Amino acid sequence: TTMISTLRNDRDVAIGNLAFGDIKVADPRKVGYASFSIHNWAIAKCIDLVRPGGIVAMITSRHTLDSRTDTHRLWFNSQAELLGAVRLPQGAFKRHAGTDVVADILFFRKRERPQHEGRPHWLELDQAPESMVRTDMRPYMTVYGHGQPREVARPMNKYFVGKPGLVLGKLVRVSGQYGATSWLPEFDGTPAQFEEALSHALDAMPQGIY
Repeated sequence: TTMISTLRNDRDVAIGNLAFGDIKVADPRKVGYASFSIHNWAIAKCIDLVRPGGIVAMITSRHTLDSRTDTHRLWFNSQAELLGAVRLPQGAFKRHAGTDVVADILFFRKRERPQHEGRPHWLELDQAPESMVRTDMRPYMTVYGHGQPREVARPMNKYFVGKPGLVLGKLVRVSGQYGATSWLPEFDGTPAQFEEALSHALDAMPQGIY
């Protein structure tokens, strides 16, 4: 955050691997993102600091796109166009950071001027379809209460629901604290296969945008 605070808003590109957490930065300025969680604040700050047409490429928590609260996504969209996103599987950072956190790579291009009209699909959540769920996990998609079947919620950003090939891995059911259940991608291939899949996903990002 110290490095980010020293930049001017004339940079061409901002690239980063952000700290994730449900904590806030003590930002005293009256800016629209001052109250965002630390990773969303850092994305917004970088968008703020690049020049119009500049590119922001960030690794961030999956909750940036998947959270029910969309305040930060609305701000991002008003200031920048989402060029593309890739969702990494559990364990992508296990060797280097000791964490199984699921993270996304996001690419933004700063708008020439703020835009407040329209509501692109990536601001919304949807239900991940059965095709994104690993075959052996599909029986867990349905629960029964009072003898009636009920489909288990699998919320995911509409961007990835519409582009399942940009989620690296198939969804598995993961139980968290207090009985909470999440559906997170798990990649079953080798490291070499993962690198190939990641390269293929990045090749799917828009070309010639800078």
